[in-house]
Amino acid sequence: MKVLVIGLGGVTNGGKTTLAEKLKKMLPNCDIISQDDFFKPESEVETDERGFKLYDVLDALYMDEMVKSIRNWMKSPASSGVVTEEPQNTCDNLKNTDVVYILIVEGFLLYNYEPLNELWNRRYFLTLPYEECKRRRSTRVYQPADTPGYFDGHVWPMYLKYKSELEENASNIVYLDGTKSQEELLSSVYSDIIQELKKLREENQQPLPVLLSMQHRGLQRSPEQPSRRSGAQQQLNSYFMFRMTAPEEPGSTHPPPKQPRAARGAVPPQRRRRHPKRRQAPPLAGSSRPARCCPLAMFPAGSERGSVRRPWPLAAVAEGMSATCAVSPEAQTPLAPGERDPPAKAMRRRLRQGHREEWEQLSWPGEGAGGVDTEVQPAASPGDGDGRRRRQAQEPRALAGAATAARGEEEAEEERLEREHFRRIINAFRYYGTNMHERVNRTERQFKSLPANQQSLLPQYLPHLDKIRKCIDHNQEILQTIVKDCTHIFENKEYGEDGRGKITPASTFDMDKLKSTLKQFVRDWSEEGKPERESCYQPIISEIVKNFPKERWDFSKVNILVPGAGLGRLAWEIAKLGYACQGNEWSLFMLFSSNFVLNRCSEINSCKLYPWIHQFSNNRRSADQIRPIYFPDVDPHSLPPGSNFSMTAGDFQEIYSECNTWDCIATCFFIDTAHNVIDYIDTIWKILKPGGIWINLGPLLYHFENLGNELSIELSYEDIRTVILKYGFHIEVEEESVLSTYTVNELSMMKYYYECVLFVVRKPE
Repeated sequence: MKVLVIGLGGVTNGGKTTLAEKLKKMLPNCDIISQDDFFKPESEVETDERGFKLYDVLDALYMDEMVKSIRNWMKSPASSGVVTEEPQNTCDNLKNTDVVYILIVEGFLLYNYEPLNELWNRRYFLTLPYEECKRRRSTRVYQPADTPGYFDGHVWPMYLKYKSELEENASNIVYLDGTKSQEELLSSVYSDIIQELKKLREENQQPLPVLLSMQHRGLQRSPEQPSRRSGAQQQLNSYFMFRMTAPEEPGSTHPPPKQPRAARGAVPPQRRRRHPKRRQAPPLAGSSRPARCCPLAMFPAGSERGSVRRPWPLAAVAEGMSATCAVSPEAQTPLAPGERDPPAKAMRRRLRQGHREEWEQLSWPGEGAGGVDTEVQPAASPGDGDGRRRRQAQEPRALAGAATAARGEEEAEEERLEREHFRRIINAFRYYGTNMHERVNRTERQFKSLPANQQSLLPQYLPHLDKIRKCIDHNQEILQTIVKDCTHIFENKEYGEDGRGKITPASTFDMDKLKSTLKQFVRDWSEEGKPERESCYQPIISEIVKNFPKERWDFSKVNILVPGAGLGRLAWEIAKLGYACQGNEWSLFMLFSSNFVLNRCSEINSCKLYPWIHQFSNNRRSADQIRPIYFPDVDPHSLPPGSNFSMTAGDFQEIYSECNTWDCIATCFFIDTAHNVIDYIDTIWKILKPGGIWINLGPLLYHFENLGNELSIELSYEDIRTVILKYGFHIEVEEESVLSTYTVNELSMMKYYYECVLFVVRKPE
């Protein structure tokens, strides 16, 4: 038998009792002890010189009796009337613990009495600002009633006194903002208690065997499923960006512009793949260099960052930026003398330049082969072959016209494919509900095919499927909201159709990517994903802060790039510290979702998803499958005023080609998405400023490894390290076997862990 003692203390009228009662309904084997039950009689409570009864001090309570009651409960919780039936909340996931009893102790003076402090497993402290606390207190009726001036003369000063003592002497207290909704507070504390219960369970039991996924190489898959990553095979032929700040003015210093793996035979969470086709955006008006993007503003131009609390529609705000994505050959980035493209990029460049070379080889009337003016022949008399000469003079122009037409047809075809892909991804979002209901209906049919006596053994099975159906409908509502108005997501690209046409069946590949994207919400924007973010993102952030300390750097001038940004949390966290940060992503699944979170969610935990309903295997309990997650766990609009944060869409290698641009590049679970990881290293070397650093954390499960028709160079970390050193990087930090997960389901019976490599390398000055 194990016991878990939770302290729920804090300011008067902070919501302690309400929160405790709600937790009791959600948690199994849970009981409550209230400090208010140990007040001394009024006759024993001291009175000061102003006539105030001193209730808000330890001497007004029978604290010895309270400690004794808690200890007696801990010795024999079952005999204390503790609840043992299943909680009302269907999202509970704790009933499978090995008889863990939970005691919630709530009160206003829990942590200032030393004999109690040795009993707590977790401690929470609710706070309120003065005005809100006084307002709430005025609505309550106490016995004896508060006398005039009692709050200001006794209650509030005593609260500040004891809170100050806590902050000076106590540690491991979780402070909660009592102004938040009860739902938000409940979600936060409940998730934390789950983690604490897991620790107790792990102390009692041998952990379940897990697979170290670094030893496994992925799946056998059909040709129509070329990727093991979240995000479908993209055909974004242009480069787009949406921003969370006002657009840059000319001359701005800001540069232009995955899920764990499995053993063979097991289907792992998916991660994203790159697509080879991208183009640059047209050049900015009045700029000498090609534009990398056309920005979008979440906040109206001229507004203060953070002053707008509601989401704003994406709108074009940058003047002089072309709305087209067609790029002339002159807009392509030229190679420097003697420079060679990496193999994968060379193939793409040759395809783009094919018609251009044919064009340039043509001789025009009045020009020699070298473009020098030649003498124009006089008209010949009839019979001198003038018709033949006229035809010869017209042939180059005719050929040039044919080349122009062919190039136009090629661009039109690319545009058609791009629109078709865009519509296909929107259709996948809309088809989700149909796809999942078919899956549940199939499960129901199979269950009903069992003999009646076997069905009768599981009377809750069909009702559970009905609960899954409700979860599917809720997820579909969220997905519909995500793709609403997504045709206007990019400022330099407008898709004319909004996806409200007929819904058609989506491919299994697209549906897998969509389901994987739902789990990205857990990783990046939920409280449940916090441990994973701490293992993956925090080491990177710590290295950034160490290398660019506030004492030596103006954060706003430190340009940081995050390729493979997913839903944008890592880039957002970096920008929150004050750095100028840009995330880069190519998957429309990710881009639609990150746009929704960053630009249309302004309240903490205002949205709910059921990301685990697709998992019909490895569930310990049925309720685990239908438990929700809430997002976002922070306000995405809470970046400091003047923050420089943006997200870009497009291929990392082709978008970022300007040399010596970035102070820092942070890659997390990214470098193994390359056809050839040396290409990535080459790009990073070029775009880093001298003295800039590259921080990487992640494993090496190569994205295209098992695809016979794709270039895939699979290097060991030893080989990658050799290449990095030969390029000239200096290794400053190197840690192997950094344990991490990727969109893990914490309650699943099967988990994948990664032994990642963390390194920090510097480009010499």
